[in-house]
Amino acid sequence: MSIHGDAKPLPYVEDTAVDPQKLGPFVRRFDEIVRNHNTEAGYYGHASVGCLHIRPLVSLKEENGLNRMMAIADEISDLVKEFGGPLSGEHGDGIVRGVWTEKMFGPEITQAFREVKSTFDPDGIMNPGKIIDCPPLTENLR
Repeated sequence: MSIHGDAKPLPYVEDTAVDPQKLGPFVRRFDEIVRNHNTEAGYYGHASVGCLHIRPLVSLKEENGLNRMMAIADEISDLVKEFGGPLSGEHGDGIVRGVWTEKMFGPEITQAFREVKSTFDPDGIMNPGKIIDCPPLTENLR
């Protein structure tokens, strides 16, 4: 079955992970956030280890599509942090989740990331804008 219309399942909060014991309440709250933004999501993942790939349906062609996407992402990052999990349970932070590095890891660890990056890449030419000092998520859309 395909999805009709412009709303598509987008991979911007699709790698969350929490303690499997907390998965039920986490998924209910995640779904509540998505529905509060008048959309739904596709759910799949590795439930036995608490890693979920949930993709909210958002139309980036709609005037408020980007705002909806960012609002959902901000609320989901708060939810994941509340449940003691990472935004990147399996795939890494990189472009999509890098804007929340400091929120998720704290200022001290984020600064340590910067120092390690600076040590091995003093000119900032290797993979810039990933994990630390990332541009807004909305700048990396295709």
